Amino acid sequence: MRPGAILLCGGRSTRMGRDKSRLPFGDDTLLLRVLRRVAEGLQKVCDAPQIVVVSAADQVVEQLPAGVRTVVDTEPCEGPLRGLEAGLSALSGTADTIFVTSCDAPFLEPAVVELLLRRLQGRRGLLVSENATGRLHPLCAVYTTGLLADVRQLLACGERRMQALAQLADVAQLEASELRTVDASLSSLQNINEPEDYQAALEKLIGGS
Repeated sequence: MRPGAILLCGGRSTRMGRDKSRLPFGDDTLLLRVLRRVAEGLQKVCDAPQIVVVSAADQVVEQLPAGVRTVVDTEPCEGPLRGLEAGLSALSGTADTIFVTSCDAPFLEPAVVELLLRRLQGRRGLLVSENATGRLHPLCAVYTTGLLADVRQLLACGERRMQALAQLADVAQLEASELRTVDASLSSLQNINEPEDYQAALEKLIGGS
């Protein structure tokens, strides 16, 4: 296994009204906090994981830790599937098993990153699902760089939904309840989309999470 990670931060943040990646969060920004947690999870399975941050072409990305690359998504307003393509393309040849998340998941548990990487077990993808609600979490997932051709085919056919990845061959789903062994409250699946979400997350942070 040559693990890596893709952090998507090039979304328009329409509901938030400003760039989510640069929002202050404790001593970090949202982007740096998630990046730190992802790196911690990757280091449990690899000493020198490859990490890329995918940004929009017009986005100003703050200084990142040494070794973390920034990749620009040159196709604006086409959603996270296009960002995934940019990240997978950048990592092809240097990593083969890629954890994918967005910059707005501040309570991601490093142990979830490790769990998904170890549970991939020869599949081409593994994403989290919630059977009770039918909700899929394709941005709390692991994919191989071997999916790059499939992602490009989906985009060529006009597909823009990340959920379409769940229908590809050898892409499995891990029931969210299995994450509770390492993340009892499933906080790793919590995203920040609106100002109210951000305020609630700050209060949760102050409360000790």
